[in-house]
Amino acid sequence: AVLFDYKHIAFSNEKSANEGNILYLGKNINHQWAKTSEFEKMFKAYCQKYLAKNVNYSSFLRKYTELQIAKMFSQYPKYFAAFSSCNASMKIGSATGHRWCSKCPKCLFTYLILYPFLAKKDLHKIFGQDLFENKNLLPILKKLTGRGTHKPFECVGTYRETNEALSLGLIKARKEGEIPYLLQKYDEIK
Repeated sequence: AVLFDYKHIAFSNEKSANEGNILYLGKNINHQWAKTSEFEKMFKAYCQKYLAKNVNYSSFLRKYTELQIAKMFSQYPKYFAAFSSCNASMKIGSATGHRWCSKCPKCLFTYLILYPFLAKKDLHKIFGQDLFENKNLLPILKKLTGRGTHKPFECVGTYRETNEALSLGLIKARKEGEIPYLLQKYDEIK
């Protein structure tokens, strides 16, 4: 920003990043703390005091949850084939051409927040399969919903929005007349 005389640095950190993953020794541990509003305020103050007084550091998406962002994103199908949030695919993706491993918490979380807003064919095109039919993902689903030992140490949304997305997903699945395995299990444990 200083080199090119920019006045603003925009990040895309959402409200959901504020929720920690686990309480440890009385401290809330948040693996994505550098994406929180607390960090943003501290870093902004640090930058203005020590680095560049006239540069504004902020997150454009701060007021939105991951679920709200997924709903907005669902309106832009031209980007469905180009995005990924899977850390594992960054390791394997270049060799296989896959953007999603379809086995990790980030894949399942992204799938479940998009599910209420996208047609199955679009979800299958993005992920290559129906993640809600993968029985091996049930332990991850439990952790994402607050029924496990702790929230996964991944950039995933809050327990509340995960449960909200799954409830919306159940409504959609019931309307369509077909409830996939993980949504059935969620319906039993909620």
